[in-house]
Amino acid sequence: MEGSTSDLVCGMAEVGYYDGSQHGQSVQVIPFKTSNASLKVLLLHGNLDIWVKEAKNLPNMDMFHNKLGQVFGRLPTFSGGKNKTEDGKPEKVTSDPYVTVSIANAVIARTFVISNSENPVWMQHFYVPVAHYSAEYTPMMKVPLDPNFNGVAGTYFPLRRGGKVTLYQDAHVDDGSLPSMHLDGGLKYQNGDCWHDICEAIKQARRLIYITGWSVFHSVQLVRNGDGAKDSYLGDLLKAKSSEGVRVLLLVWDDPTSRSILGIKTQGVMQTNDEETRRFFKHSSVKVLLCPRSAGKGHSWAKKQEVETIYTHHQKTVIVDADAGNYRRRIMAFVGGLDLCVGRYDTPSHPIFSTLQTLHKDDYHQPNYTGPTTGCPREPWHDLHSRIEGPAAYDVLKNFEERWLRASKPHGIRKMKKSADDSLLKIERIPDILGIEDALCTNEQDPEGWHVQHIDIKYTEVNVSAVNLVHIFICYELANGGSAKPLHIYAGKLGIISGLLVCKVKANLADKVEMQRNLKVLDENLVAALAEINAKDEIAKKQTNIAREAIQGWVKAEAGVLALKEELEKATRQRVVDEERLRCSCVLFVKSRTNGFKMRNTLALKEKVIDEQRLVKAQLDYDLRAVYLESVKKIEKLETEAERLRLLVQKRLPGPADVARMKNVVGMIHEAEGDDGGGNLAA
Repeated sequence: MEGSTSDLVCGMAEVGYYDGSQHGQSVQVIPFKTSNASLKVLLLHGNLDIWVKEAKNLPNMDMFHNKLGQVFGRLPTFSGGKNKTEDGKPEKVTSDPYVTVSIANAVIARTFVISNSENPVWMQHFYVPVAHYSAEYTPMMKVPLDPNFNGVAGTYFPLRRGGKVTLYQDAHVDDGSLPSMHLDGGLKYQNGDCWHDICEAIKQARRLIYITGWSVFHSVQLVRNGDGAKDSYLGDLLKAKSSEGVRVLLLVWDDPTSRSILGIKTQGVMQTNDEETRRFFKHSSVKVLLCPRSAGKGHSWAKKQEVETIYTHHQKTVIVDADAGNYRRRIMAFVGGLDLCVGRYDTPSHPIFSTLQTLHKDDYHQPNYTGPTTGCPREPWHDLHSRIEGPAAYDVLKNFEERWLRASKPHGIRKMKKSADDSLLKIERIPDILGIEDALCTNEQDPEGWHVQHIDIKYTEVNVSAVNLVHIFICYELANGGSAKPLHIYAGKLGIISGLLVCKVKANLADKVEMQRNLKVLDENLVAALAEINAKDEIAKKQTNIAREAIQGWVKAEAGVLALKEELEKATRQRVVDEERLRCSCVLFVKSRTNGFKMRNTLALKEKVIDEQRLVKAQLDYDLRAVYLESVKKIEKLETEAERLRLLVQKRLPGPADVARMKNVVGMIHEAEGDDGGGNLAA
């Protein structure tokens, strides 16, 4: 929000009101007069459709005036109370917001001013025609054919002959879903199945698998129909190949808004899943390098931060080694516009509802809805891709190697490490991989032969600020008889289009006077820009010092965090030990309590038995005493009876004379018996 109340926009047509706003919903078409003279450079035209709706919780930019109003609001006034509302309170003074829209320092639209509002509602609509300078291009049909064409001059890679190119439409193509096309020489065009071929190429790799992408997601399923669908998850497939000894390298754009620090994870604005992919391969032999977008040397610190935050890496390549026959291998590359990530699997029919619970059950992508997406259609994805075989595939490999070496170069405190990155294979030292000179797939007479060139175009004089470097593949298909049919595959920022792009920036202007006038204006602007750059450089130096101090503080903070992390780990281990001891103590306590209950019950039973035994013993003692007393009485009676009997016996016993007489009688009787017995024996 900027500006003052004197800058208003006129000529707006009111068409209604919005939610009680005092201002109407307006549409303003802003016309621009153009000169009748012919343009000296090519302009690309377009229209900006701008809606300015509302703002909420704006800061109070008139805080000072608000404070003064509160002070003077307490003083008596003679203006009839105009500084107070109807309830007698001071009127609130706050910002008077409005919106301006600028392009290249030129204001092209401005809203009306809403007084004293921190939640303004404009609901204004602007439709602005704009244009910017561009390079002139020549359509394919206007380019003269040259059978002896040797490629675009002044490029990094030369034209490579003897190659083969397979074109793809979308990630998957069902049989019969596209119309049949016939080529020259009676050949029939075969529609390829892109992700299926990429999956098979990865499975057949024996030496290397190099992948670059804006986003590479490990959980994406490459094949979703047929027998090969089960073993086609990208992450599991790459881990399996890496365990077989294949060198697997992933070069992925590092989204600066996606981070994982001390367990705190952020998804990132672009939702590229770069951190999630890095964590998935962390404990495997697959190497993942997150590569941020760098502004390069010679730029200010602020410019570097802007580039790393706004711009991305958009190359999408899969490089593998393939079978070349005779137990030899060759390099093959997939290049185009399809990332191996969520939302890219689609077919030419582009279903948005019917496959939500089948093919796209775990691959839903819809960034156009900010709220819940249940029941919403998926975003269809239409793109083109290609497979390059032959010498040009080695240029794609060279491009990957140079990017990997640049991205893996140590920065900051990492420069102190003496170890160097040796992840890339030296294919020239592997005898079973063909060199670029021996990698020809076709000859000049082969109707399937292609000439392919990888071009680096630097837009230095073209006013396209969003593109710094574009990688383009220009391919030529040679039919019988040597007639050339140019077909171009643009990989990187431009995607893949058909037609020959001939970059021609017109450096000379027809009107010399106009050129001099423009040069004078440019000189003045250059002087002003240099002064501004010098001032910004001073600010950048200060910011650099601040950043250096911040980095030092960050290093100290990291050391402190590591120390705290170690202490936390120690405390965690001690806590585990204490918890184990507490658990054992609880178990022992429970056992002892259980045993206590059992012993208490046993003691109660024993005491009960003892009481019973005591009762029995008391009864026995009582019975024994009774028996004893009874026995004593019986003994006394027996003794009395014995005494009586003894006395009675003594009274009845004979005297000595009677005893002698009785003995004689007895002796006589014995004698008589003896005689009788002897007679009997003698007889």
